Amino acid sequence: MREVSALPEPYRRYAQLLQQMFAGRLPQSLLAQGHPDSFLPQILEDFEAAALCLEPGADHAACGQCRSCLLLTHAEHPDYRRLAPLEDRDIGIDAVRDALEFLAYRPQLGARRWLRIDSAERLSVAAANALLKGLEEPAPGAHLLLSSAASARLLPTIRSRCLRLPAMPKDPAAGRAWLVEQGVTAEEAAQLIQFCSDRLLLAMRLHTQGWLGQRHIALEKLLELRHRPQANALFRLVDHWSKSEQLPFFRELMLSVYGDMLSLHLGLDKIRNVDYIQALRDAAAHWAVSHIWAELQGWLTLEREQRQHLQVQYILEERLWRWVSNG
Repeated sequence: MREVSALPEPYRRYAQLLQQMFAGRLPQSLLAQGHPDSFLPQILEDFEAAALCLEPGADHAACGQCRSCLLLTHAEHPDYRRLAPLEDRDIGIDAVRDALEFLAYRPQLGARRWLRIDSAERLSVAAANALLKGLEEPAPGAHLLLSSAASARLLPTIRSRCLRLPAMPKDPAAGRAWLVEQGVTAEEAAQLIQFCSDRLLLAMRLHTQGWLGQRHIALEKLLELRHRPQANALFRLVDHWSKSEQLPFFRELMLSVYGDMLSLHLGLDKIRNVDYIQALRDAAAHWAVSHIWAELQGWLTLEREQRQHLQVQYILEERLWRWVSNG
């Protein structure tokens, strides 16, 4: 269990707000919206600990010392269950049925049983329908917390039965300050915040992997491909970036490129690749907005295509040929 005080100030205040909002009067079904690479997972852990704590403090935070807190810290709490998809598999109906059966029993320690489902947008259709049935007839003391980075993909009937938690704060200045505290230079921190916004855990991974330097090399090669299309150069790029450990970073790069091109078309101010703005403006001039939007949606699905064991290398080749040939 992470201490709330260890979070950057805006997120610490947000965590305290949640604990105070629902002290003693917790809804049975909640929906938290945010990316798993933000501080949301840690904040939800603190929120759950406070909800299950047997002796919460005057500030409604978990005491950290009672039997419930200690069992939760050691992942042995009898009234707590957490579901999440595997890397290559969505959450199935059997897991949901088992979890709903768990919720149906009386709490062993306090007054509540707690089920948390992470990445809830990755519930299979059958699992989502089973969960919906469980939401219609919740057991006394049963509480469900859904966490999702794409809540629009949840069944509307599931969303309507959940109380949405307030949105996470976005504070670029606090994010930059936190990155600097972790040893990132101020210049790199500013660049990482441009790309990652409130996804500070992703920003740290990108920093550790030296992504900013890789980004510069990859952008130069992408722009060179547009000016001098060469099959061998394209295949070398695909071969490098299709490796499983590199693919998420290449996806982030391409999303930023097409996102910037869309912003330039629409006259929006948010540009992530500011140092390449003129080159991207030139590239965007050859694309229709509808085509840019289609490419953005395609790169967003890359993670799911990888989980489905599709031929990612061929998918990358096709998309990079479109990058080269469009216009």
